[in-house]
Amino acid sequence: MPAVINTVTKAAPTDNYAVVNDTDLLGSFRIVNTILERDAIVSNQRKQGMLVYVLADLHYYSLQAGLLAWTDLGTSLGGGGFAPAIVRDLYLVQDAATQTRMGGVANNVYITTQSVYNAANTLQLALGGTNRVNINVGNTLATVVGDLTLTANHNVNICWTGVSPYVSEIGNIIATNAAGGGFSIGLGVNAVRFSNMKVGNVSTNATGTTGNSGNFLIRGGSHNIFGNIDTSITNAANITGNGGTITYNVTTTAFVFFNNITTSSKATNTNAGQVTLDAQRITIGGITTAVNNSAGFIRLRNATCGNINMTNSSSTLGNSSLTLTGCTLSNIAVTIVGSIVGTPNVILKNNSISGNVSILNNGTGVTETDISENNSIVGTLTTNLAVKTTAKLSSFFKISNLGDNSTILNCVIDSSSSAGTSLNEIGTNCTIILTSINPESTSLSIDNSIPVIVTGTNSVFINGVGANVTVI
Repeated sequence: MPAVINTVTKAAPTDNYAVVNDTDLLGSFRIVNTILERDAIVSNQRKQGMLVYVLADLHYYSLQAGLLAWTDLGTSLGGGGFAPAIVRDLYLVQDAATQTRMGGVANNVYITTQSVYNAANTLQLALGGTNRVNINVGNTLATVVGDLTLTANHNVNICWTGVSPYVSEIGNIIATNAAGGGFSIGLGVNAVRFSNMKVGNVSTNATGTTGNSGNFLIRGGSHNIFGNIDTSITNAANITGNGGTITYNVTTTAFVFFNNITTSSKATNTNAGQVTLDAQRITIGGITTAVNNSAGFIRLRNATCGNINMTNSSSTLGNSSLTLTGCTLSNIAVTIVGSIVGTPNVILKNNSISGNVSILNNGTGVTETDISENNSIVGTLTTNLAVKTTAKLSSFFKISNLGDNSTILNCVIDSSSSAGTSLNEIGTNCTIILTSINPESTSLSIDNSIPVIVTGTNSVFINGVGANVTVI
């Protein structure tokens, strides 16, 4: 091995090459792409106090004594009187041998979900303010590291970061409370961050006779997998409690999966929890929300979802109670028992629905529903909105891209605009039964090589109709 006997320099200051790579240095300063690359720095190049800048999160990290744990210095090294928030790292590993090898509890290394959260919470409260604590989860099994039971709201300044949702698992998060409201995971505008994590079932129920269930407000910049999310009221004797709100928002292309979501309440004067899920790739097993009052709604964008069951038993239902945009779904069932106000209550745009859609109003008030803009419904579309007593039925302005072999049953297709009502791109072998088509325009347009029989209507637009379509 050659020995270096003098300072290594370039032949000239303007030469366009480096003398040495940062990956060849002992300690000093290094730039890496990811946290994994930071943690993979070999031991004979580590030195207490060395700095690493991670491009994935744009944070600086300093190596602590013991040469294993890193301190997150934030996005700035300070200067000019600015003091960045302190960030600390804790580690969750699966076995005692790994814990010992990484320095043990003295180096913030833990082997259960409960113990690492408790330590992170103690540390964050000691740091105070918005100083953040990261829990870094390695290759773990939920059955080994166990569950997290909360006895207060989840600390919003504690973040969970795994290697991958396929290898970084924790058990269930139990945030229920029998002596009042359930505990929340995320409060107000402050979401709890999960990245590259697989989490078991999450429950925030108020299980006693009083109190609201806790909220589940999270965000994530990377992939996440969750089990069942239950923010419902579970005790029938709790006639004042509301279901907890569920909100997930991410603007990256990362995927998120939820199993089944339940936000129901028990009494007719209470609210089921709101559900707002907005991500570019999101999959949900199914959603059940019952006893919606004016505050309850479901809003999904770009989601793949199983069945949606939404039941309102109260006196009012707010605007845009069910809003689905750009989703792929199985079946949708909306049942309204109370009288309804607001326009529109159901908005379906650019969705692909492989099963049936049922929107039934069993109350006495006005319901306005807008199913428009390129929905494909393969199955039966059923509603009884036509029988409601109202001066203006704007049930459906437009039904577009109805799939082959579909049925429109007992619907009102009614437009309040001069543009009239249209049924566009109706598939083959479709049947339209007991459906009133009442636009305000005065002409009839049928674009179909095989005539379609339309009776009892003065003006209808039916464009791009497939073969063997029957209107009865």
